[in-house]
Amino acid sequence: MRKQGMAAAENENERVRGILEGLRRSFLAGTPQRLNAIAASITALAREPASRESLDRLRLHFHNLAGLAGMHGMAEVTDLGRCAERTCQRLLETGEAASEEDLDRWRTVLDRFTALFAAASGSIAPLRSPAAMTVHWGS
Repeated sequence: MRKQGMAAAENENERVRGILEGLRRSFLAGTPQRLNAIAASITALAREPASRESLDRLRLHFHNLAGLAGMHGMAEVTDLGRCAERTCQRLLETGEAASEEDLDRWRTVLDRFTALFAAASGSIAPLRSPAAMTVHWGS
């Protein structure tokens, strides 16, 4: 009886691992769209730095990606996404326009996301060369 119980538990563990791997593959497959949406929002803000709509859209993209990445064990994506989201939130609350420095930080974050997801999936080409990967956040 005990061996049957152990075999059943192992089968269940294998089934759950398969489900989780399928969810991870699905998450990674949707990454190019998510990164393109972030890039489009940054481009929109570069054209119109005071756009509340573009800033809120970018904040939401960072928020969603940070949460999804956290569920899949991608802590660095989560941390960077949350920092970027907080910057967007601060600008929304203060009514400030996005500065060139903000835009550069978000582009660097996007580069880092691209590199991290490329490493995780092996199939995402970088949008641009991720040169400096250290992101410094202002207050």
